[in-house]
Amino acid sequence: MRGNNRKQFVIGFMIFFVIIAVTMGKAFIKQEKQAKIEKARYEKMVNEEGKYKLTKDILEEDHDQYLKNTKEGDKIFKDIITAFAGAIILCLIYALVSMFDIASILPFKNKSLVTGVIIVTFGIMVLFCINFFEEVKFASKRDADNENAKYAFYELNIVSTRVETKTTTSGSDSHTTTTYYYYLQLDNGKEIHTNKTFFERANNKSGLYYGGMTEKGALFSLYPATEFELVD
Repeated sequence: MRGNNRKQFVIGFMIFFVIIAVTMGKAFIKQEKQAKIEKARYEKMVNEEGKYKLTKDILEEDHDQYLKNTKEGDKIFKDIITAFAGAIILCLIYALVSMFDIASILPFKNKSLVTGVIIVTFGIMVLFCINFFEEVKFASKRDADNENAKYAFYELNIVSTRVETKTTTSGSDSHTTTTYYYYLQLDNGKEIHTNKTFFERANNKSGLYYGGMTEKGALFSLYPATEFELVD
Protein backbone atom coordinates (compact mmCIF):
# COMPACT_ATOMS: atom_id res chain seq x y z
CA MET A 1 0.00 0.00 0.00
CA ARG A 2 1.27 3.42 -0.87
CA GLY A 3 2.28 5.84 1.86
CA ASN A 4 -0.47 8.37 1.10
CA ASN A 5 -3.18 5.69 1.23
CA ARG A 6 -1.83 4.38 4.52
CA LYS A 7 -1.89 7.90 5.93
CA GLN A 8 -5.53 8.32 4.88
CA PHE A 9 -6.52 5.11 6.68
CA VAL A 10 -4.74 6.25 9.86
CA ILE A 11 -6.49 9.64 9.72
CA GLY A 12 -9.85 7.92 9.19
CA PHE A 13 -9.27 5.62 12.16
CA MET A 14 -8.29 8.56 14.39
CA ILE A 15 -11.47 10.40 13.40
CA PHE A 16 -13.59 7.47 14.56
CA PHE A 17 -11.58 7.30 17.80
CA VAL A 18 -12.15 11.01 18.47
CA ILE A 19 -15.89 10.61 17.81
CA ILE A 20 -16.08 7.81 20.39
CA ALA A 21 -14.10 9.79 23.00
CA VAL A 22 -16.14 12.98 22.51
CA THR A 23 -19.45 11.09 22.63
CA MET A 24 -18.51 9.35 25.88
CA GLY A 25 -17.29 12.62 27.40
CA LYS A 26 -20.50 14.45 26.51
CA ALA A 27 -22.57 11.59 27.92
CA PHE A 28 -20.70 11.70 31.24
CA ILE A 29 -21.12 15.49 31.56
CA LYS A 30 -24.83 15.27 30.75
CA GLN A 31 -25.32 12.45 33.25
CA GLU A 32 -23.66 14.45 36.02
CA LYS A 33 -25.76 17.51 35.17
CA GLN A 34 -29.00 15.51 35.24
CA ALA A 35 -28.03 13.96 38.59
CA LYS A 36 -27.58 17.45 40.09
CA ILE A 37 -30.98 18.55 38.74
CA GLU A 38 -32.65 15.46 40.21
CA LYS A 39 -30.94 16.02 43.56
CA ALA A 40 -32.07 19.66 43.71
CA ARG A 41 -35.65 18.67 42.83
CA TYR A 42 -35.70 15.98 45.50
CA GLU A 43 -34.29 18.29 48.19
CA LYS A 44 -36.90 20.91 47.33
CA MET A 45 -39.65 18.32 47.85
CA VAL A 46 -38.18 17.21 51.18
CA ASN A 47 -37.94 20.79 52.44
CA GLU A 48 -41.66 21.38 51.90
CA GLU A 49 -43.73 21.62 55.09
CA GLY A 50 -45.19 18.26 56.02
CA LYS A 51 -45.03 15.15 53.86
CA TYR A 52 -44.80 15.84 50.15
CA LYS A 53 -47.72 14.28 48.27
CA LEU A 54 -46.86 11.87 45.48
CA THR A 55 -49.61 12.41 42.93
CA LYS A 56 -50.19 10.98 39.48
CA ASP A 57 -48.61 14.15 38.05
CA ILE A 58 -45.37 13.39 39.91
CA LEU A 59 -45.44 9.83 38.57
CA GLU A 60 -45.94 11.10 35.01
CA GLU A 61 -43.14 13.64 35.40
CA ASP A 62 -40.76 10.97 36.70
CA HIS A 63 -41.69 8.55 33.94
CA ASP A 64 -41.31 11.16 31.19
CA GLN A 65 -37.80 11.96 32.45
CA TYR A 66 -37.02 8.24 32.57
CA LEU A 67 -38.07 7.79 28.94
CA LYS A 68 -36.04 10.85 27.93
CA ASN A 69 -32.93 9.55 29.71
CA THR A 70 -33.39 6.08 28.22
CA LYS A 71 -33.72 7.43 24.68
CA GLU A 72 -30.65 9.62 25.11
CA GLY A 73 -28.72 6.66 26.51
CA ASP A 74 -29.70 4.45 23.58
CA LYS A 75 -28.78 7.21 21.12
CA ILE A 76 -25.34 7.50 22.72
CA PHE A 77 -24.99 3.71 22.55
CA LYS A 78 -25.88 3.73 18.84
CA ASP A 79 -23.45 6.58 18.14
CA ILE A 80 -20.60 4.82 19.93
CA ILE A 81 -21.23 1.42 18.38
CA THR A 82 -21.55 3.03 14.92
CA ALA A 83 -18.21 4.81 15.30
CA PHE A 84 -16.62 1.63 16.68
CA ALA A 85 -18.01 -0.41 13.78
CA GLY A 86 -16.69 2.18 11.34
CA ALA A 87 -13.21 1.93 12.86
CA ILE A 88 -13.22 -1.88 12.73
CA ILE A 89 -14.49 -1.98 9.16
CA LEU A 90 -11.86 0.58 8.17
CA CYS A 91 -9.16 -1.67 9.67
CA LEU A 92 -10.53 -4.68 7.78
CA ILE A 93 -10.59 -2.71 4.53
CA TYR A 94 -7.00 -1.66 5.21
CA ALA A 95 -6.10 -5.33 5.68
CA LEU A 96 -7.88 -6.31 2.46
CA VAL A 97 -6.17 -3.61 0.41
CA SER A 98 -2.79 -4.60 1.87
CA MET A 99 -3.41 -8.24 0.95
CA PHE A 100 -4.32 -7.31 -2.61
CA ASP A 101 -1.08 -5.33 -2.82
CA ILE A 102 0.87 -8.34 -1.55
CA ALA A 103 -0.95 -10.68 -3.94
CA SER A 104 -0.05 -8.48 -6.90
CA ILE A 105 3.69 -9.00 -6.33
CA LEU A 106 3.70 -12.67 -5.31
CA PRO A 107 4.43 -15.54 -7.70
CA PHE A 108 1.28 -17.15 -9.11
CA LYS A 109 1.64 -20.34 -7.02
CA ASN A 110 1.43 -18.38 -3.74
CA LYS A 111 -1.58 -16.29 -4.71
CA SER A 112 -4.13 -18.95 -3.71
CA LEU A 113 -3.12 -18.65 -0.05
CA VAL A 114 -3.49 -14.87 -0.10
CA THR A 115 -6.84 -15.23 -1.87
CA GLY A 116 -8.03 -17.54 0.91
CA VAL A 117 -7.00 -15.05 3.57
CA ILE A 118 -8.80 -12.28 1.67
CA ILE A 119 -12.01 -14.35 1.55
CA VAL A 120 -11.81 -15.07 5.30
CA THR A 121 -11.23 -11.39 6.08
CA PHE A 122 -14.18 -10.38 3.91
CA GLY A 123 -16.34 -12.98 5.70
CA ILE A 124 -15.36 -11.52 9.07
CA MET A 125 -16.34 -8.07 7.82
CA VAL A 126 -19.78 -9.33 6.72
CA LEU A 127 -20.41 -11.08 10.06
CA PHE A 128 -19.34 -7.97 11.96
CA CYS A 129 -21.76 -5.82 9.93
CA ILE A 130 -24.61 -8.26 10.61
CA ASN A 131 -23.87 -8.19 14.34
CA PHE A 132 -23.74 -4.38 14.27
CA PHE A 133 -27.20 -4.10 12.70
CA GLU A 134 -28.57 -6.62 15.23
CA GLU A 135 -27.28 -4.48 18.10
CA VAL A 136 -28.90 -1.35 16.64
CA LYS A 137 -32.15 -3.26 16.08
CA PHE A 138 -32.11 -4.48 19.69
CA ALA A 139 -31.62 -0.93 21.00
CA SER A 140 -34.55 0.30 18.89
CA LYS A 141 -36.77 -2.52 20.18
CA ARG A 142 -35.81 -1.64 23.75
CA ASP A 143 -36.97 1.95 23.15
CA ALA A 144 -40.37 0.69 21.98
CA ASP A 145 -40.68 -1.70 24.96
CA ASN A 146 -39.93 1.10 27.43
CA GLU A 147 -42.58 3.37 25.92
CA ASN A 148 -45.27 0.68 25.96
CA ALA A 149 -44.57 -0.73 29.44
CA LYS A 150 -47.13 0.02 32.16
CA TYR A 151 -45.91 1.83 35.28
CA ALA A 152 -47.05 2.91 38.75
CA PHE A 153 -45.88 3.75 42.26
CA TYR A 154 -45.12 0.60 44.27
CA GLU A 155 -44.53 0.16 48.00
CA LEU A 156 -40.99 -1.15 48.52
CA ASN A 157 -39.84 -2.32 51.93
CA ILE A 158 -36.07 -1.91 51.59
CA VAL A 159 -34.04 -3.79 54.20
CA SER A 160 -30.52 -3.21 52.87
CA THR A 161 -28.41 -2.17 49.90
CA ARG A 162 -25.38 -3.67 48.23
CA VAL A 163 -22.74 -2.71 45.66
CA GLU A 164 -21.22 -5.17 43.21
CA THR A 165 -17.79 -4.23 41.88
CA LYS A 166 -16.32 -5.58 38.65
CA THR A 167 -12.77 -4.79 37.59
CA THR A 168 -11.47 -5.36 34.07
CA THR A 169 -7.91 -5.02 32.81
CA SER A 170 -7.12 -4.22 29.19
CA GLY A 171 -4.25 -3.08 27.04
CA SER A 172 -0.52 -3.69 27.22
CA ASP A 173 -0.26 -1.05 29.96
CA SER A 174 -2.68 -3.06 32.14
CA HIS A 175 -5.23 -0.25 32.28
CA THR A 176 -7.81 -1.09 34.95
CA THR A 177 -11.49 -0.11 34.75
CA THR A 178 -13.82 -0.50 37.73
CA THR A 179 -17.61 -0.67 37.25
CA TYR A 180 -20.10 -0.42 40.10
CA TYR A 181 -23.55 -2.06 40.12
CA TYR A 182 -26.03 -0.86 42.74
CA TYR A 183 -28.86 -2.93 44.24
CA LEU A 184 -31.74 -2.41 46.68
CA GLN A 185 -32.65 -5.52 48.69
CA LEU A 186 -36.31 -5.98 49.68
CA ASP A 187 -37.94 -7.80 52.59
CA ASN A 188 -39.30 -10.51 50.26
CA GLY A 189 -35.79 -11.56 49.26
CA LYS A 190 -35.87 -9.84 45.88
CA GLU A 191 -33.49 -7.11 44.82
CA ILE A 192 -33.75 -4.25 42.36
CA HIS A 193 -30.93 -2.98 40.18
CA THR A 194 -30.73 0.79 40.51
CA ASN A 195 -28.49 3.80 39.96
CA LYS A 196 -26.09 5.56 42.30
CA THR A 197 -28.59 8.32 43.18
CA PHE A 198 -31.29 5.95 44.44
CA PHE A 199 -28.70 3.74 46.12
CA GLU A 200 -27.37 6.67 48.15
CA ARG A 201 -30.93 7.71 49.00
CA ALA A 202 -31.69 4.33 50.57
CA ASN A 203 -28.23 3.35 51.84
CA ASN A 204 -28.28 2.68 55.61
CA LYS A 205 -31.90 3.90 55.70
CA SER A 206 -34.04 0.78 55.67
CA GLY A 207 -37.82 1.14 55.68
CA LEU A 208 -40.79 1.78 53.44
CA TYR A 209 -40.25 3.59 50.13
CA TYR A 210 -42.47 4.49 47.21
CA GLY A 211 -40.85 3.57 43.93
CA GLY A 212 -41.93 4.51 40.44
CA MET A 213 -41.47 1.31 38.45
CA THR A 214 -42.42 -0.23 35.14
CA GLU A 215 -44.13 -3.59 35.01
CA LYS A 216 -40.78 -5.08 33.99
CA GLY A 217 -39.09 -3.87 37.17
CA ALA A 218 -37.25 -0.78 35.92
CA LEU A 219 -37.02 1.66 38.84
CA PHE A 220 -37.19 5.31 37.74
CA SER A 221 -37.99 7.14 41.01
CA LEU A 222 -37.66 6.49 44.74
CA TYR A 223 -39.13 8.33 47.74
CA PRO A 224 -38.95 7.43 51.47
CA ALA A 225 -42.30 7.12 53.26
CA THR A 226 -40.89 9.16 56.15
CA GLU A 227 -40.88 12.26 53.93
CA PHE A 228 -43.51 11.48 51.28
CA GLU A 229 -47.15 10.44 51.16
CA LEU A 230 -48.71 8.45 48.34
CA VAL A 231 -52.11 9.78 47.23
CA ASP A 232 -54.55 8.72 44.50
